[in-house]
Amino acid sequence: MLENLKNIPVILGSQSPRRKELLAGMGVDFDVVVKETDEFFDPDLLPEQIVASIAEKKSGCI
Repeated sequence: MLENLKNIPVILGSQSPRRKELLAGMGVDFDVVVKETDEFFDPDLLPEQIVASIAEKKSGCI
């Protein structure tokens, strides 16, 4: 899988030092692009729906 990441652009939408460290430690080339985003979510959503919702907001998809 890591070999596949060498063929596509990877964008980290987080300023998390730990996430940067993890990606760099795996040898993944990435850019950091952070969009200030309201992380409000509907508490009735399932955890995976919450994560997807916030990720979509950060990516500009919604």
